[in-house]
Amino acid sequence: MHGTKIGRANADPVTPTTRLVFSLAAGAMLTCASPALAQVGNIGYQDWRRNYRAGWTVQFIETGIVGSHWHLQDNAIIAPGGGGATGRDFDGAGIAFFTTGANGIPSDLVQVTTVYGIDLTPNDALPMVNGLDINNPVFEFVSVETIIGRSGAAFESGPVQTILLSEVGSLVPDMNLSWFASGDPNSHLYYFQTIAPLSEFYIPTPGALTLLGLGGLLAARRRR
Repeated sequence: MHGTKIGRANADPVTPTTRLVFSLAAGAMLTCASPALAQVGNIGYQDWRRNYRAGWTVQFIETGIVGSHWHLQDNAIIAPGGGGATGRDFDGAGIAFFTTGANGIPSDLVQVTTVYGIDLTPNDALPMVNGLDINNPVFEFVSVETIIGRSGAAFESGPVQTILLSEVGSLVPDMNLSWFASGDPNSHLYYFQTIAPLSEFYIPTPGALTLLGLGGLLAARRRR
């Protein structure tokens, strides 16, 4: 789904009791790359990681990835699941996947897929992500997700969706899915998808920038 561009990030719809900013996970995984965009490929990064203790209420979550090749800020609102006013204990984790030049995504665009669930290994360096009991989730999203690019431009996702953990490979094909290897295949993950200009989120190396420029020039010549 294409993101809807808005002039700037929306004001907080609720009082932001918690703002979360995470650095790029050291174990980010590169799984494949196209020849012209050798540094882009289809990549997954740790995006959100936070523990919540009993009694938490509606939260505005703001996460971020700042790495050698990617820049991403994203935010959304979560609430206790099951209609309760206060929440139960849980450890949350989210993984962001970037797809460009593959799986039907043109090389000048990027599809950002963020997948959220339960952190099974909160004390380890990297999370192992499990899904939720969809009939009694410990948390739920009550907003769309907004992703913000390098220029400050903001793009809104479509509504939150769910997918079985066993089917996450169909959502982000050709990815390294070891993040979910210890999860219950019958549990459900939340996810958002947004398509936006690649230049807003990809930070090319000088060599890749040259290749991108040559690719654009050749494409322009073919259109003439």
